[in-house]
Amino acid sequence: MIETRSLSKTFDNGVHAVDGVDMTVRPGEIVGFLGPNGAGKTTTMRMLTTLLRPTGGPPPWPATTSYASRARCAAASATSPRAAACHPSPPIRGELEVQGMLYGLSRADAAARIPGVLERLDLAGLADQAPATLSGGRRRRFDIAFALLHDPVLLFLDEPTTGLDPQSRANLWDHIRSLRDRQGMTVFLTTHYLDEADALCDRVMIIDRGRIVAQGAPAELKTGGRTLDDVFLDITGRSLREENATIGQGGHDAARHLGAVPPRTGRDAGTADRHRHRGDPAAAVPRAVRARLRHHRHLGDAGPRADRAARADERGHGRVRDRLRQARGGVLERLRVTPASRLALLLGRVLNNVVTLVLQTVLLLAVAYAFGLRAPLAGVLGSFVLVVVLGASLAALSYAIALTIDEHLFPPVMTTAVVPLVLLSGSFLPMSMAPGWLDALSHVSPFRYVLEALRDLFHGHYLTGTVAAGAAVTVAFAVFSLTIGTRVFNREQA
Repeated sequence: MIETRSLSKTFDNGVHAVDGVDMTVRPGEIVGFLGPNGAGKTTTMRMLTTLLRPTGGPPPWPATTSYASRARCAAASATSPRAAACHPSPPIRGELEVQGMLYGLSRADAAARIPGVLERLDLAGLADQAPATLSGGRRRRFDIAFALLHDPVLLFLDEPTTGLDPQSRANLWDHIRSLRDRQGMTVFLTTHYLDEADALCDRVMIIDRGRIVAQGAPAELKTGGRTLDDVFLDITGRSLREENATIGQGGHDAARHLGAVPPRTGRDAGTADRHRHRGDPAAAVPRAVRARLRHHRHLGDAGPRADRAARADERGHGRVRDRLRQARGGVLERLRVTPASRLALLLGRVLNNVVTLVLQTVLLLAVAYAFGLRAPLAGVLGSFVLVVVLGASLAALSYAIALTIDEHLFPPVMTTAVVPLVLLSGSFLPMSMAPGWLDALSHVSPFRYVLEALRDLFHGHYLTGTVAAGAAVTVAFAVFSLTIGTRVFNREQA
């Protein structure tokens, strides 16, 4: 089912995350993958699920460098990421239907499979609810439902019970066992819970410093009356229970401070920082915004002004939070392991923003006509096309930026990049009234060319150099944004 030989991964910064992993996973097994933080578990898992290309050893799936072979791999397997795999607010049924369509099912076939998948996971009757209204255990089972819709033969689970209470964990264990017992499904899971590996897995593998250092059935490893924690401590020099307790008290940084976890370096360090707060929606808010919101709440006796400021702050950053959650959460990872091309995924996210932009533009034009705007229809339609293409380009670029930088830097980076370009476009101050140096500088803003083209179109001047320049800049900016966005979506992220 899975077989790797000398599987290795060295990142561009020289970090050797995985160093010659040999493993075999047989059909129908439940295999647990254990290791200290920074040992290479996540990197190995991402290579097995085609999200990372190995730098050494043959790929775990044949020729996964091509789109066609990646699609075949995705059709045979499924991945349930560690972070939440569904949006918190829309009903889950629509998300499940789209998931099935990404795997080649028709909408009707996907809709027909949903009741059976949900019944297997004790989720019958909940498809029309929003995930935010469900318990943690049910949300985690819905994450697995996304992975089961296309009937895979191999299921990857990344820390499936993290954050669940003991009863929910035991319930999820039963469902995972039933997938193996009733359907013969092979399950490969990572976990930080030794009792989970002991109770659930047919075999466990322990990885440390990028190498498999022990493997076998739990009973085989627990010789001489030892527990799995004893085995783990003897092999790695670290107690997984101690790591879990330390991280639960203060996060990875506190664990490193106490010496329970060695500090990550290079790319692993950036990854740990980016993923540390995935499960906590409040932590996705930039720290500066949270500080201001706390300040406003502490001014509760200062009257309604503080409340209005807090609400305005939350509204102003709501879209930023939503984009960051989608970009960094399990939603995007769930989409990236499907057979769909990365360009199609990016266009799907962009079109979601374009729909909103279209509605806003139509409303703005309707109001303008009500207040006496008179412009030729051809000019209005041409302007509409330019605005939509420009908005789609900005959406693609903003997604790329959100995936590239730390979340707390996203608002200031976007503001610093966009506001000067808008000001230099002449939308607020005609460049003819600006100093000569500022007028010359404004030519670097693509928005200036687009705005001048819009003015000509609204005046009925279609075949002018200004319109041609605006159209050319808009198309070039769209190609640039989609190229950058697709590369970032396709980029290896460990």
